[in-house]
Amino acid sequence: MHLPVRNRRRIGAGLAVPNPRAHRLQVKRPRTSVDFVSLEDLDSSFDFARLRLHLNLTLDLRISVTNPNRVGFRYTTSTALLRYRGGEVGQVPVPAGRIGSRDTHTLNLTLTLMADRLLTNSAVYSDAISGTLPLQTYVRLAGKVRILFNFHVVTYTTCDLEIALLNRTVIARGEIKKKEKRDMFGEEINEREEKISYQRYAIILEGNLV
Repeated sequence: MHLPVRNRRRIGAGLAVPNPRAHRLQVKRPRTSVDFVSLEDLDSSFDFARLRLHLNLTLDLRISVTNPNRVGFRYTTSTALLRYRGGEVGQVPVPAGRIGSRDTHTLNLTLTLMADRLLTNSAVYSDAISGTLPLQTYVRLAGKVRILFNFHVVTYTTCDLEIALLNRTVIARGEIKKKEKRDMFGEEINEREEKISYQRYAIILEGNLV
């Protein structure tokens, strides 16, 4: 006599392992922009006979850094630079800080021109005669975003300026482009990247787990 065999249910047990790739994709780029630039002080004079240039210049800079992540972004102490034709002619320290989840932090900076560094470049005399001095500001913030692991993030912004020495004004120049990008895993990113010189940003994601 054979008894009926009841249906047996197999129960399997498994361990869910978090996918590091999925967590990496959650790290978003901080957006950095220069919102405001003004001439706090400008005093210039040029001696044509002796080819001597006297120039004092101070810029006020307001920068916004937006953290789109659901966790905070901590950045280390950095330095804002003032450049003339690729050379550093001024700097100011940027203290370390933290930007909360989906928050925007404003940095108010004052950059003073170091005239002795400027005068080492012979091109400054022709620029002084033309009445326009080309400068660039550069601010770089490096920090970490922690989503299960620490991810190193670098964001920077530059601002290309033209200083009109005679009428004491400052002009920022740039353009807007639409660009196609790929993330660090080769997946396509379609986004509108602003290339205006005073709203340019970039990011570097380092995939090493810390």
